[in-house]
Amino acid sequence: FVELLRKELHVKKGKGETATETLLMLNRNMGIEEIARERNIQSTTVCSHIAQLITEHKFLDWHRFVPAAEMERIVNAWHKTGKPTELKPVYDELEGSIEYGKIRIALAVLALEE
Repeated sequence: FVELLRKELHVKKGKGETATETLLMLNRNMGIEEIARERNIQSTTVCSHIAQLITEHKFLDWHRFVPAAEMERIVNAWHKTGKPTELKPVYDELEGSIEYGKIRIALAVLALEE
């Protein structure tokens, strides 16, 4: 009902509010693509929400989306490229073999450990 009312009144959600909606769906064990489809947003947006939630210590079950082997490759590429905060150097070092969304999530995890 609230969502319908927002659409009718053209009211935008607050920045944290949309990530909170993603969190609720994550807590129902929904996947990235499923959340994107359900909310009619891009999967990259869902990955951004997950990264934000990780840095806010609200969601720590990142293993669901970045398997250990991929995390290890991302960490190695991140170190090799000088620990950038940008995604592209890591993506390029991995020769595009791991998608941006997973890199974004992994860098959020790494930010917690730094």
